[in-house]
Amino acid sequence: ANLQMFNLDDALLQFKKAIESRYSIDLRVVLDAMASVALIQHFNNQQEDAKNSINELMEFVSETGDPVDLLIANSAKARIAWLQNDLDTALSWAEEFTKKHTFAGMFFWLEVPWITQAKVLIAKGSRESLKRAVELLHELVELADSSNLVYQSIEIKILLTLAFEKQKQFDEAMTVLGKTVTLAESLGWIRPFIEAGPEM
Repeated sequence: ANLQMFNLDDALLQFKKAIESRYSIDLRVVLDAMASVALIQHFNNQQEDAKNSINELMEFVSETGDPVDLLIANSAKARIAWLQNDLDTALSWAEEFTKKHTFAGMFFWLEVPWITQAKVLIAKGSRESLKRAVELLHELVELADSSNLVYQSIEIKILLTLAFEKQKQFDEAMTVLGKTVTLAESLGWIRPFIEAGPEM
């Protein structure tokens, strides 16, 4: 919640505590915490620290040898690359990523590969990549809404707004955005709007 409300100092403290306990708590929590530390460092304009944190995450998952762990780490790496305007690195992952989304892959986590993929495809901005992003986001929002994943639904709809805007579907963009702002305001959510960048 602290990260979503952009209370970055408190969020960073929580995530670092999780990382310190990485060999005694659920691994998925640790991966999320490590990815989130890199995200917070980016927001704090600590770009090299963010890259170093991603490298630490990649080294950590190399110890587990688990393909799901590697997926999360590569998604986090692409996300930070996208945020740092390294679109080539982000696209090298996003355009090859074909794993089907699942409820388990969406549930409660902060690093969701399919959401990161949509972010990168929208940033590319081609007709084909926008079409692919919108199709993916429609599938994700149906899953999120039907499962009452309110937090994920907010982020997905923000991305839909951006994709619609890039496709010059301005009425659709404003309709989705209006509903999303109302929902996010009720929860005090800020982070997804900030992360979406100047276009948002």
